[in-house]
Amino acid sequence: MSNFKRVVNVIPLTSVNLGSAQIFTYLVPLEMQDKLRPGLLVKIPFGRREIVGVASSFEMHRLPAETKKLKELAEILTSEPVMSPKSVLLPAPFW
Repeated sequence: MSNFKRVVNVIPLTSVNLGSAQIFTYLVPLEMQDKLRPGLLVKIPFGRREIVGVASSFEMHRLPAETKKLKELAEILTSEPVMSPKSVLLPAPFW
């Protein structure tokens, strides 16, 4: 059994007003791993609420210590990308 986890970087579509780059990392539940692609709309837990974002880049392997405090992606909302993979790789200030 592997100790590594798959994570996704998500660009929120809701302003979260943190004053820094607004790209957040979430664990990808096993049942979503084959369905998730860059550009899909996803729902993510953020504080006491859930917000919508766009899946950006993926990291296939991280040690458990690095993912210990990460929350899981809540839901995949679209089956087709709403943005091209190139678009979701732009730096955060463009969002």
